[in-house]
Amino acid sequence: MHIRHLLAATVPIVTAVPIVTAVLIVTAVLIVTAVLIVTACSKDSGDRTAVPRASALPKTTDGSASVASASAGKHQTQPEPVTKKPPPPEGADPNTLKGLALSAPTGWTTKYNTDMDWWTFGKKRPDAPSLGGSLDRAPRRVQATPDEYLAERLAKHMDDKGASLKVVEKETLPGGYLVVYTVGDKHPVRRFVMIWKVGDRTLRCQCNACGTRETTSEAIALCRSAAFK
Repeated sequence: MHIRHLLAATVPIVTAVPIVTAVLIVTAVLIVTAVLIVTACSKDSGDRTAVPRASALPKTTDGSASVASASAGKHQTQPEPVTKKPPPPEGADPNTLKGLALSAPTGWTTKYNTDMDWWTFGKKRPDAPSLGGSLDRAPRRVQATPDEYLAERLAKHMDDKGASLKVVEKETLPGGYLVVYTVGDKHPVRRFVMIWKVGDRTLRCQCNACGTRETTSEAIALCRSAAFK
């Protein structure tokens, strides 16, 4: 009788052992799974913090995001300071004719005009009208020969209208020419134009009131002396 009661009490205990074991196993599995999930989420969150989104990155020329620029943002190189070039010495400015040196014959004077960027020269005569001319840059379109130059002056009436032009002297110069001519028949006026190169620039020297043959030669000599300092 006592044995039956003892067996009856032992059966529930034996039966409960596998259930408890199963519960412990399931609990352990759940705990391990939760730990793995938390670890994975933490790692993913760290990766997202380290790499900015593509929309936040600067765009390249093709519209794509530049990852390299994002990583380089922490170590940007400072731009090198710009060193300004010293201005050219006075008289050496390639954009003006101020640095041109002229040797004026006796009685002649020269003057540089800053606003017009040209030189004027002249000679006063006590018993006759003053003489004068100018020296500047040759225009971009310049006549190739003295004959073409004089033909254009006649066509455009750049001298006295209806007056005849007579060539007195012609000379070929580096990059141009010299032509001396007279305007009119009864009282011819002596004039000349010089187109020539000085260094890498083409200059033009002209005189519309040069006086005599001697004073014309003096004015031409003044133009020939032009040289950059």
